[in-house]
Amino acid sequence: MVYKWVGVFVLLLGIGQDVALAEFSNEASDLPFPPDAQKLEFVAWAGDISFQTASTLNAVAAFYLREMPQRGWQLDESQVEIDDDDIELVFQHGDAEVEMDFSQRSSHLQVRFDCEELEFNGVDDPAAMKAKGVPMPAAAIFFQSNFPLPENVTRLMYQGDGCMVYSRQSLKQAFDYYSSLAKRIGFQESRKPLIDSTRMYTEFKKGSAKVSVNVFTDEVGSRSIVEFKDKKSETTTPPLPVVASLPLDLAEESPSKMKANTNRADREGSVALDEKRTPVDVTRNRGKAEVTFGGKKYVFPHIAAFRAEGYADGITFVTFSSKPIPYHKLQTLVQTEDTPSFSDLYEFSSPDYFELNHGPYESFSFSIPGVGIGGKSMDKRTDQTKIENGRITGTFTMEPQEIFGKQLSFAATMDAGIITPQTRLATGAEGDPIEDPVELSENTVLDESPVPWPGGVEDVSSSGTEFRKTYQAVVPMPRGQVEEFYIKRLREDDWKYYARSEDTKLLSFKNDDTEVDFTLTAEGNQTRIEALVRYPDRARQQGVWPSPRKSRLILANAHSSTVVYTIGKTDYKLKPGQGADDPKTALNYSVSPGLYKVTIKIPGQQPQEYDLRLSEDTTWGIIALPTGGYLPLQMY
Repeated sequence: MVYKWVGVFVLLLGIGQDVALAEFSNEASDLPFPPDAQKLEFVAWAGDISFQTASTLNAVAAFYLREMPQRGWQLDESQVEIDDDDIELVFQHGDAEVEMDFSQRSSHLQVRFDCEELEFNGVDDPAAMKAKGVPMPAAAIFFQSNFPLPENVTRLMYQGDGCMVYSRQSLKQAFDYYSSLAKRIGFQESRKPLIDSTRMYTEFKKGSAKVSVNVFTDEVGSRSIVEFKDKKSETTTPPLPVVASLPLDLAEESPSKMKANTNRADREGSVALDEKRTPVDVTRNRGKAEVTFGGKKYVFPHIAAFRAEGYADGITFVTFSSKPIPYHKLQTLVQTEDTPSFSDLYEFSSPDYFELNHGPYESFSFSIPGVGIGGKSMDKRTDQTKIENGRITGTFTMEPQEIFGKQLSFAATMDAGIITPQTRLATGAEGDPIEDPVELSENTVLDESPVPWPGGVEDVSSSGTEFRKTYQAVVPMPRGQVEEFYIKRLREDDWKYYARSEDTKLLSFKNDDTEVDFTLTAEGNQTRIEALVRYPDRARQQGVWPSPRKSRLILANAHSSTVVYTIGKTDYKLKPGQGADDPKTALNYSVSPGLYKVTIKIPGQQPQEYDLRLSEDTTWGIIALPTGGYLPLQMY
């Protein structure tokens, strides 16, 4: 069954495709992709394609130098740029053009295509793409086959192992809709739902497969993130063979060859060059931009100012970001790129930002989810800024101006050191030493985690209760760096670092109301993080806290009928809904540690038996689920 999909389409690919000779096509889906392409994303409205790969920089560049001409594309040698960690290629066919950028990151190669005069037909239909030979992830096919979209969808995006759907459904309508679809195809609810006024979340399992339903309120109605994982369906495709050199012979006098040689010379003499550069102090950077668009206010509290060789003389970019800015990366970027882009500073996800182009031709750019405004001129503005001693200071405001049918205005204050190709970041007496911030994860599974997570997380999961919860993820950082990150970051956030065990790789922190134990396990250059979070005060208040050297057993019923639990020879009856929302109304007992045989009797079902082993200082609960069956879980 094929449904009508709308909005931006994001594909996450885990397997490759065979490449054969082909006639020229101006369809974006007919471009070649390496076999191990991951996180392939088509953004039709912008003409952009991006993906990640574990293959090497030279291997992927060589792949396109070989495959693109076989599809009728011609390389523009005048635009070839080669560096140690970045390669740019441009292919053309008539008016059609694909500008490719291959950038080596710490854990993968990031690839971006800027396409002109290409068609993006069919990229919003996973089944059709797979039939065409594009390898599709199991999640895309699963959702298209099993989760028909409601009629009032306003936007759809595929992300990670699932999809994000904006619709006019209310929070509860959307939650019930996707939950019912999961149940219809045999998935059983596997946790107690999390429900408040702005979010509803639950999980379902069927064998090795898992579906999560995560719904938020939104100005259009609701925003639903539905994810699917099944380890049995995951495949690993090996990277492209390593290539020692590119199949490319550029003349020594060609601009690209000269630039590559110049870049290499710069790197070899980088220490001497750095000493000659003018120090710029960014530790004193202060300012923010407040943008009002369509009646909603957006605040950007982080600021940087920079110039670059490839832009017109006199233009200073003043960028306000929703995320902390990595100034060292920015300094390197303006020294190595003629026309740097602010989004290139971030490896995993670009922040929302507002940018002023300050100079002879003043304009602004504004980027938030679903909105991209670039190089927009300003009608009624007030510029009270000045540039002196290598800093830009003052205020800049613009009165309401209609853009995309909505009113936009802004007010920005700034005091920022201007980074240029001729500067270096000040240290020591010239300014306090600074470190680039670790980019943080925006994975929705980690939304409720009380501690931050490094960016680039994979294999993410969470389980538990509001009193005790476990989060797991793999991050592209060595174990030592992860440990340093948590010790530094949590101390800054007033957590107390109170225990460390070399044998168990355990780090323990606590603050006024939360305890966290981290288990860090090295997996090559990556680290698997398990964070066990406990809320002791919350457990005491809700009657979940176990008495010293005792255990606690809580029995609850979320079913619509009376349920009977039998422990030993004693029956315990629970009314419909008893204890489902409030542990204080459940059957709650302090018991001795040991093995307990529990029989659960739900009307219309055969009695179900469960052996429950209780340890000292733990609390376990068993809840009869609304859909039938039961769920045992450690509550504390």
